[in-house]
Amino acid sequence: MLIMAGILFLLPALLQASTPVQPAPAAVVIAASDKLVCKRRVRTGTLAGYEKACHTRAQWDEIARTSREQWQDLQGTRGSTHGS
Repeated sequence: MLIMAGILFLLPALLQASTPVQPAPAAVVIAASDKLVCKRRVRTGTLAGYEKACHTRAQWDEIARTSREQWQDLQGTRGSTHGS
């Protein structure tokens, strides 16, 4: 009976020792430019329909830059020294 009590007492320690220790997962660092940003935009051709677009901050910046350049080309203000 005494041997059985000793085994039951040591059993948790024996199980812990035989279980391999898993290292903690490395923290993943996400740069601010890699975070997803979702925006709702009015769908073309309707005022009631919306579409959701998700891109990273860097992608949104590129979309804005491209759009700005296209509008400047259309308006003739890109590269112009006239005005402000």
